Amino acid sequence: MKTKIHPLTAARRRKGLTLEQAADLLHVSVACVWNWEQPIKYPTYRNMLLIKKVFGVTPDEMFGVKRVVK
Repeated sequence: MKTKIHPLTAARRRKGLTLEQAADLLHVSVACVWNWEQPIKYPTYRNMLLIKKVFGVTPDEMFGVKRVVK
């Protein structure tokens, strides 16, 4: 059975970055990035904007929100 990968983890891996490198880019600790990828904790609004800018992952993708278009 295949495990679903968190959008932030997938984006980080596509860029070929380690947790440490991602944490440096986002100006946070490795533990923060790891917690967001689990997801145990969620980033602040400021960090969400930075994640969008650096990795292209939207808040909707981070939180698993599905948009319904009618």
